[in-house]
Amino acid sequence: MSLTVLVTGGAGYIGSTICSALEDAGHRPIVLDSLVDGSVDMVGDRPFYQADIGDPDVIAEMFSDHPDLSCTIHC
Repeated sequence: MSLTVLVTGGAGYIGSTICSALEDAGHRPIVLDSLVDGSVDMVGDRPFYQADIGDPDVIAEMFSDHPDLSCTIHC
């Protein structure tokens, strides 16, 4: 079974490594990162939202765009 997984902080070193591992396992990561410490270069072709986790408008947009989100890994 393939999951769509929200990875907060997914543009950082650890978050992007988790995204790669999820893809290797057949899952689909969605990246949310404010880019305070991360880099857009680490996101690649993954769906990406540049925002703080506390931004309710972006969170609503993300869940509207990806209603199949199953879980979150918070980095």
